[in-house]
Amino acid sequence: MAANKKSSEGVVTGDDLKSMSIDELWKLHEAVTFEVNQKLAAEKTQLEQRLHELQGDDDASGLRPGAPTPIN
Repeated sequence: MAANKKSSEGVVTGDDLKSMSIDELWKLHEAVTFEVNQKLAAEKTQLEQRLHELQGDDDASGLRPGAPTPIN
């Protein structure tokens, strides 16, 4: 993507998109898709780690940390 296709904040405007060639648009699509996938993967990893923490997956007994121990 040519440097003149972005505003000073790095945002591509509608007019910029209209003036871009198919090749430039495809490169933009690929770049956006890559960035979104990277962010989604990072967020998924964080959410999975948090879920494991909440479920107490580190405890092999299957009890939540701090949960009362059943008396048999």
